[in-house]
Amino acid sequence: MYDLDDNFLTEIGIINMPEPARGKLVEGIQQMISDRVGFAVVDQVGDSLSKEIGKINRSPRFAKKWLKAKFPHYAGTQEFAQFRQNVSADEAVATQFYAQNKWFAMNVPNLQTLVDKIKNDVMQELKTVNKK
Repeated sequence: MYDLDDNFLTEIGIINMPEPARGKLVEGIQQMISDRVGFAVVDQVGDSLSKEIGKINRSPRFAKKWLKAKFPHYAGTQEFAQFRQNVSADEAVATQFYAQNKWFAMNVPNLQTLVDKIKNDVMQELKTVNKK
């Protein structure tokens, strides 16, 4: 999911909305952003690579196999050790998250820019709707 800070909520006019309504609305907006990012990634990388990240997402075993093929010595690197330390999960899950991060770094290096653009687009759309 994508965090929406108080500035985002203020911009779209829901910062003072009472809970739980605001929480449900925020969840819906986060899901919309997530879906749009997913579609944009698929458009950018194509079917073959989309299937690859899908397998990484579904299977810790495939994620480990993928890492060994692309980064044979990943397990002994300082980068992986630090990542593992920062992710409070068992080794299989941490390895899967690491594989996801490496996949995106390789195949969608502009991911943060893409996410920022989509968040901004959604914000503008919601501001327009809120004015009506």
